[in-house]
Amino acid sequence: MLHDYREATDRAKVFEDRRHPGNWYVDDGYNAPSLFSGPHAHIRALDYARVMFGEFDEIQSGVATL
Repeated sequence: MLHDYREATDRAKVFEDRRHPGNWYVDDGYNAPSLFSGPHAHIRALDYARVMFGEFDEIQSGVATL
């Protein structure tokens, strides 16, 4: 789903918090990042990004943090 206020080149980012392994974020660059934790957090974050944004970039663990 591509929102009207987003440009076609903008992509959400999915990444694991390096300070708290197991916590995954989906950040679209416009709203507060969505946090996923607990069992299957990575899968749930990827599913959310796929449904909400269609295309996204997954950043390797340990690269990004909030």
